[in-house]
Amino acid sequence: MFIPVPPAPGKKQSRIYPLIFILLALIAIVFLIVKSVNMTSGPLAASCTLGIVGWPTNITLSGNSASQDCDMFVQQYPQQYYHMSDTPTGDTMCEGDLSHGHTYYQYSPSSYYKYYIPAGLNDIHYIVRSAPEYNPIGNSICSALIGPQSQ
Repeated sequence: MFIPVPPAPGKKQSRIYPLIFILLALIAIVFLIVKSVNMTSGPLAASCTLGIVGWPTNITLSGNSASQDCDMFVQQYPQQYYHMSDTPTGDTMCEGDLSHGHTYYQYSPSSYYKYYIPAGLNDIHYIVRSAPEYNPIGNSICSALIGPQSQ
């Protein structure tokens, strides 16, 4: 059986110091976790999604210049693209990275569905999604972004 011993007269027990120590330790642990996540995955990249006018197909761009690149699509080709605020849906048709100097088509090479891609896109990651019954639309956009393949 444990019997608590009262503090000596004139000596007051302080419970605040252990709590401060625990709080500081927790803050340090959270800081280290956040720092290690940023080191392994980089800073959180911005993203935006473009809808394709008239079709259940979309393109998500992510990277430091995603917003600027989405604006390029919409400003240069407003008859084909719009800023989409809904959550992207559909099957992933293609996914990849465009880097400065990457060769991609200025428009999809398909003769039936032709989608224009703005010149001068920055380093971005893209995902093209399309509803299953509209895969030819997604494929057309993918073929433009993927560009000519080396033989």
